[in-house]
Amino acid sequence: PEPNKKELKVEVIPEPESNDDNIRKKVSDTLFETTLELYKRQLIPGIIHLSITYHDSYQLKYRLKIRNSFIRNQNGLYNAVEPYLTKALKRRTHIKIISFRLVEFRKTVRQLWLFPGFSDNDNLSDAITSIKKRYGKKLIGYGG
Repeated sequence: PEPNKKELKVEVIPEPESNDDNIRKKVSDTLFETTLELYKRQLIPGIIHLSITYHDSYQLKYRLKIRNSFIRNQNGLYNAVEPYLTKALKRRTHIKIISFRLVEFRKTVRQLWLFPGFSDNDNLSDAITSIKKRYGKKLIGYGG
C-alpha cells in the first residue's frame, strides 16, 4: 500500500470457500503489512472507514476513530476492526469484499529503543513480565 496525503484504501477479497478463520487471517495479515508500511513512513491514521459487502449486496459500514496507542502493537489496526469483523462474520452469508479506507493521517515520533542494538522491545516486554511475576502486577507497567 502506498499512502498519499489524504487516504489509503486497502481491500481484502476472501476466496469463495473461505471459512471465518481464513478470513480473519487474511484481514490480519493485510492490516499487519499495512501497519508496517505506515510505521516506516511514521504515519498514524486518525479514522478507518470499514465497509463489508456480502454477495447478496448487503453492506455493513463503520467509521472507527483510531487512538495513538494503536502503534504500540503491530496488530493495532486489526485489533481496532476485529469486533466489527466478528459481527460481520455472524451473518452467515459469503463476504464478497472487505475494504478499509484510512484517512486523516498524522505524523508520529519514532520510538527510541531502551536497549541499543536491538531492533525491537522484546527484551523490555520480557523484563516487565519478569518484574511483574517477581514483585506483583501493580509495581510496573507500560506508560500511556
